[in-house]
Amino acid sequence: MLPGGIKATLEGMFTKNLNNVRYRNYALVKAGEKDYGNGEVRPIYKQRPDARLYSSVIALENTDKGYSYNFTASLSKTFAFGLDASVSYTYGMTRGSNDGASSIAKSNWEYNYSNDINADEVGYSSNDLRHRLLAQLNYRVEYGKNFATTIGIVYNGQSGDRYSIIANNDLNADGSRNDLSYIPRTATTVKGSAISYEDFLSQNPDIARFAGRITERNGFVTPFFHRFDVHFAQDFFVNVGGRRHTLQLNADVINFGNLLNRAWGMNPYILYSSISPITEKADGTYEFNLRTEKPWSYSDISSRWRAQVGIKYIF
Repeated sequence: MLPGGIKATLEGMFTKNLNNVRYRNYALVKAGEKDYGNGEVRPIYKQRPDARLYSSVIALENTDKGYSYNFTASLSKTFAFGLDASVSYTYGMTRGSNDGASSIAKSNWEYNYSNDINADEVGYSSNDLRHRLLAQLNYRVEYGKNFATTIGIVYNGQSGDRYSIIANNDLNADGSRNDLSYIPRTATTVKGSAISYEDFLSQNPDIARFAGRITERNGFVTPFFHRFDVHFAQDFFVNVGGRRHTLQLNADVINFGNLLNRAWGMNPYILYSSISPITEKADGTYEFNLRTEKPWSYSDISSRWRAQVGIKYIF
């Protein structure tokens, strides 16, 4: 407890993978590699001669690679006149070799964007949330012996979603378009692209830093996201037999900022957590084509304000 009746908490958590699941396709064998220079090498696969009767042979093995941690600091205070206030900040990191997002083994192998799809590569998890700031104010007042009004506002600000840049073609001959893209220093911009390759790099320094290298899984993050939610509740209560009976009418506006201004509360979004604007040609040249000026678009649902009303009986 700090001076002034302020409660302070500090929490931390660390998790280490011990026997997590990894996936390997035994139907593939390495047939060579492509050397981009600067130590950037991509393995090339072919199907094993004795596995031609099968499209894939997925083996589930164990791995101890991967970890996560987070730290949260929070402050809160309850005032005598009915106001509650709190604020918290969380910093975290999550890395692993496979998020295991699917119930199908082949999908977990196939869509685990990698440079070497059969290796146990570690990258940022799709669940990695680096920064989050949460604040809330809640005011409740009772009056007229049988009435109470509650007004609350919640702010949530957090780092955007992680995403990968994958090649627009199958570079390692594993039969799937799941290869982390090499970022060339120059590329030909295809007619119809919303932005030139030069502007794409200059406007996205987090991507430009990979020029001349193969990108990392989930190595990029959409912009920081801000959202305000507002809550209102009106109580009508009576005491019967020593117990309070309450009829409550309530209303919530989710993403309230977007109700005030269309440009507020916009949530950046990337379908399937990946973009594939770069095509690597057989002759060693590259083509670039991006349909939007930014790597991301905006979620049609979570970027809109929404309202809900309800009625509740409390006894």
